[in-house]
This record gives sequence, C-alpha cells and structure tokens, in this order.
Amino acid sequence: HSSPDVFNHLTFFSFKDLTGLQYTLVNHIDKLETQRSEVLTQVDALSKPGPLSPTLVAAATQCHLKTNRINPSSICDYCEAETAIKTYENLLFSRYLIGTEESDTSRSMSVCERLLKCILSFIKSKR
Repeated sequence: HSSPDVFNHLTFFSFKDLTGLQYTLVNHIDKLETQRSEVLTQVDALSKPGPLSPTLVAAATQCHLKTNRINPSSICDYCEAETAIKTYENLLFSRYLIGTEESDTSRSMSVCERLLKCILSFIKSKR
C-alpha cells in the first residue's frame, strides 16, 4: 500500500511574520480535524454491530491474500482505515527512525505542538 501523505516539516517554517505563523498553525490544525473526522467515519463504518457482509469479507480476503491481480491498487476497507489512521498519526506526531526497518520508529511532539507550547510559555511569562 502507498504510504500516507506526511506533513512536510520544512514547509511548516516557510512563514516570515506572525500572520504567516497563524496561517500555518490554523492550516495544520484544519488538516488534523479533517483527518480525524475521516478516521472516525471509517472506524464507525467498520464497527457496526452484526455479521460482516460477504462483500467486505471477500474484499478483505482479496486484499490481504493479494489474490486481486486484476486491480492491485484496490484495497479493502480495513486497509483504507489503517492508512487514514497512519496519516492522522503522522500529522499528530513527529516520527524518527531508530532502526533500519520502517516499523522501528519512535514518536515525539509534532512541530505544531512544540510551537503552540512555545507560544503558551511566552504568553505565561508576559503575565
């Protein structure tokens, strides 16, 4: 599956004044809210009570067993939800590699969160 669209930290610092900082922060927070809604929608759709539909089971089977040679870009609802969750995580946290595998990562505060904490600290110090 393709990797989720990750927030580019270099573009986060492309502002030159407070208006640019405000725009950057609001834009990032809007992306977070949009992606959170997407995750909740997909998880809600997958967590409906009752038996699983045969269509969902067949799609998941084809996706996970890679038997879908006709359209390999087609992924099941579970993989779509996983991709949405990973995209949301990448917006929430900064990740850095701690090993040689993609799964060997660690999380830290996002650039957005660090900026907001810095702004809050500055405001508290001026009181």
